[in-house]
Amino acid sequence: MREVFITTVRAGDEMAGLQRIMRSPSIAPPFRDLPLRKGWHLVSSFVILTIRPALRAGANHYSKCFEPVKILCSVAKQIEKYNNNMKSPELSHLDEGGKPRMVDVGSKAETDRTAIARARVFMSPQALERVLAGTIEKGSVASVAELAGVMAAKRTHELIPLCHPLSLTHVDVHVEWDEKLPGAEIQATCRTRGRTGVEMEALTAVTVAALTVYDMIKSVDKAARISDIRLVEKRGGKSGDLVLEAGTE
Repeated sequence: MREVFITTVRAGDEMAGLQRIMRSPSIAPPFRDLPLRKGWHLVSSFVILTIRPALRAGANHYSKCFEPVKILCSVAKQIEKYNNNMKSPELSHLDEGGKPRMVDVGSKAETDRTAIARARVFMSPQALERVLAGTIEKGSVASVAELAGVMAAKRTHELIPLCHPLSLTHVDVHVEWDEKLPGAEIQATCRTRGRTGVEMEALTAVTVAALTVYDMIKSVDKAARISDIRLVEKRGGKSGDLVLEAGTE
């Protein structure tokens, strides 16, 4: 492959060299046939700009050109892998034609489901001091945020298009103030007995709770920042239990 590229660029056509490499027998067939989409052209143009100084330096510098070309091939493979994954049956929210759909869970068994999610809100020490002192004009930040999170969990299916409406049996949202951040650590726990999980409900709960904290303190800290929204635990269902962080009991 190196020889193919060097031979072609010596003739002064770097792009042709890249195209020949992409169709070289040493590249796997799916990538050898990779269409030269606009995105591919942008990446390849960037590589050309990178290697052009070495090309102009003469034949002894051709070896320096090959590493960027390998990077281009790697990027092209990742693009194709992404495109193939988008057609994968493992992405259950897409039908065979790649169109979005709500998954049919009618044949699944009902099991107890639990999901826990967390989020953080970073704020200035001065803003946290106001929160702890209870002098935020809008009221008790923790109480309002926790209530907002519970309300949001119950309406997740109205916000996320392909989520199933769930009969939640339990929602708990807890806001804890941490002077080390400084800011808020938020955790939401959702439970149900059903045919699909409650991960989205837990994630929605902590997200809206974090947004509520932000809304209530933004007048005293315009640089407040929501961060680290993530699922930390799920239990129940065919895929089994998943614990990503400790301390969720």
